[in-house]
Amino acid sequence: MREIRTGLLKTTKIKLYESIKELPIERNHELMKLVLQDLGIGSTIDDAVKHFSVFHNLLANNKIEEARQEAKNLHNNIFYIMEGINIKSFCFLAMVAEINGKKIKDFSMEGVQKEVKRLSDSGLKQGQVDDIVEEVKKNLIRSYEPIFLTDMEIQD
Repeated sequence: MREIRTGLLKTTKIKLYESIKELPIERNHELMKLVLQDLGIGSTIDDAVKHFSVFHNLLANNKIEEARQEAKNLHNNIFYIMEGINIKSFCFLAMVAEINGKKIKDFSMEGVQKEVKRLSDSGLKQGQVDDIVEEVKKNLIRSYEPIFLTDMEIQD
């Protein structure tokens, strides 16, 4: 496990799983859901701007159904912003094994927000979170080999 320290006196110890292969099964599943949300919806103003751009592009090309889906993604993105939900922070927390020796167990929305606030108050910076989450996403994408049903031989 990797350890990072935060705070003015570096008193907060955060132990991270080194890779997704170390994650408990349920935690891995939670991380996958969160990464998909981050990739598809996001939770920042930059993500909202991208959704607006894609939405207008789809409308200009008369792709109404795709535009409707993009509008839903934009809606969710704005909801996350309004509620103070940062999906990258949630992804990061899924990679945390312990904070000051205490295991992370509560992955309810409230539990995650409480832990994210505690880490923020201890001095953890968004840049640190972003760097770790982007590294995890790159490794996931790099190791992903899509399998399509059309590529499979179906036996009768």
